[in-house]
Amino acid sequence: MLLPELDGFLTGIALSPDPVPTARWMPRVWSGEPPMDDPAQRARAVALVTRHYQDVWLAVQEPGAVSPILDHDERTGETLWETWIAGFDLAMTLAPDGWNRLRRATDPAAVAAFAGFSRLIGHAADPGELSDGDYQALDAEVPAMIPVWADAIAQWRDESDARRTTAKPGRNDPCPCGSGRKHKKCCAA
Repeated sequence: MLLPELDGFLTGIALSPDPVPTARWMPRVWSGEPPMDDPAQRARAVALVTRHYQDVWLAVQEPGAVSPILDHDERTGETLWETWIAGFDLAMTLAPDGWNRLRRATDPAAVAAFAGFSRLIGHAADPGELSDGDYQALDAEVPAMIPVWADAIAQWRDESDARRTTAKPGRNDPCPCGSGRKHKKCCAA
């Protein structure tokens, strides 16, 4: 995955209404296993991806903190959001039941956010359906809309998600980010 695609993918995993275990999403980053032959390089690559996921997961928990990594075409000034949204779309396929619950939610902001991400996925798959002017307007709006939509989905998930409790995780409890590590060795570190 390119970095923007990885960032979109990890944002989708972190926002998922249903938790996606690391053992399920990590192989998607590499399309199988990390391509490095050296075990030390492989471990470093996995650690870097895990650390970025933890950063994304923490940003999703803090309103206004999501900051998507997007490429820009320096010749035209375009924001290349399509790669980021492709990663987000892939993450959504790993927990479709949770995303379908969101689609049917009663929270208008969360439903609008889901619809916004869905529109971007559709436009990335078929950019010909927009005029050049509409595409340029969308291109200008996307960097500001992704964080707003992420906040709306995170708030809906936190308010309605039964997997979360009001109790703070203990030091030796599994980390709520889904890494599989103890909280004290993960996000509490």
